[in-house]
Amino acid sequence: MMVASGNDAANVFAEAIDGSNETFALRMNEKATELGLTVTHFCNPSGLHDDAHVSTARELAMLADHAMKNDQFREIVSLRSYVMPPTNKHPYLGWALLINSNKLLTFGDTAFRSDYVARYTGIKTGTTGYAGNCLVAASELVDGRELISVLLGVPGSAAGNSYNSTYTLINAAAQIVLQDYDPGQTETTVPPATPAPSLTPSLTTTPATTATSGQPTGSESDSGSNQTTAQPGYTEPTSETGIKETSGISGFITTNPWRMAFILLVLFLIALYIRGNFQFKKKHNKRPGKKRSVQPGSNGRK
Repeated sequence: MMVASGNDAANVFAEAIDGSNETFALRMNEKATELGLTVTHFCNPSGLHDDAHVSTARELAMLADHAMKNDQFREIVSLRSYVMPPTNKHPYLGWALLINSNKLLTFGDTAFRSDYVARYTGIKTGTTGYAGNCLVAASELVDGRELISVLLGVPGSAAGNSYNSTYTLINAAAQIVLQDYDPGQTETTVPPATPAPSLTPSLTTTPATTATSGQPTGSESDSGSNQTTAQPGYTEPTSETGIKETSGISGFITTNPWRMAFILLVLFLIALYIRGNFQFKKKHNKRPGKKRSVQPGSNGRK
């Protein structure tokens, strides 16, 4: 459920605990009230669309902050992958390999490396046709503090932008949080701003350790627009703050690592197709011509 984002697994959990999805949703709403979530309302354990299933970016951040205090939850949401153990139906190890749907965990050390972030620690993706691409992320900063960001409503056609935008959001918030960072007796100093893979306008941060951006309709909204809130002392990253802008074809390709990988894959497949087609024609042309059939007794004459 938490690694491969399986809705069926969420339903199994709910039914095992309370007998039905509806009964378990009542338990979820009781917990939401206990945590002070005044807008959030759950209708099912998976997050699939329901008009009454709503939340906000801020309340999802509050919920994530509470969940990350659970050591088992924290361990699960930080897994990059998980090898399924043997079962009565699959009596061998590794019958399935689950890859975490959160690409910040998979590519955090490369495509999303930041001088402010020590490592990414979670948390969960969520995508529906109504809600768009959503991502609740957590990262441990170089001073040991943890930031939680919430991004909601990224259009489905721009799935990769949820990671690029989250990277930019966390990086901008980290600059604010680390302004008073004291490395103590070590020689570590806060480095300058790290350029983001791509620029995303209308970023939002919240005070303390929560940075949120998104639309108030929550994980199940059918609106693609993002509402933002400006925070005191915050300046949107531009080229003047250290983020390098790129333009033209090269900028279009290089600013998004997922786009670059997709383009390279398409070029490779095209080259593979051309090569295979050329070899087929070459082999076909080398075939000997058809021999003229001669009927017995005709001496080859008509």
